[in-house]
Amino acid sequence: MKKNVLEKEVQGVVQRYPQRAQEKFRQIHQLMLDSAKHSDLGVVEASIKWGEPSFVTKHGSPVRIAWKESTPEQIGVFFICTTRLVDTFRELYDDTLNLHENRAIHLQLNDSLPEPELKHCLQMAFNYHKVKNLPLLGA
Repeated sequence: MKKNVLEKEVQGVVQRYPQRAQEKFRQIHQLMLDSAKHSDLGVVEASIKWGEPSFVTKHGSPVRIAWKESTPEQIGVFFICTTRLVDTFRELYDDTLNLHENRAIHLQLNDSLPEPELKHCLQMAFNYHKVKNLPLLGA
């Protein structure tokens, strides 16, 4: 799929979110792009998976960002549940992040982003296939 078509598709999904969720999505997305850029993780490729924006790098595990009607006051950053990502996040940031089972970080729409912690989690996800065998994913 061509980049501009995909960007329109992602925008189409995000435009269906409430305004506060759109703003939080943009903040998370920008943090994601910045963390990949400053960590030399390569290009962040976007797609739509299960109707939600999904992002991945060459050596990474996909990350989805989604707002859901069932949890209207939060937005989720979702990871593949068979990875060690969320278990590792729990070891490192259980006191800071709201982690859901083995698949997500839930962020309240009215709260500021825990930027350093979230950035680190995104970097681990986008580098997952290089660090998956290291203790605490090389943290």
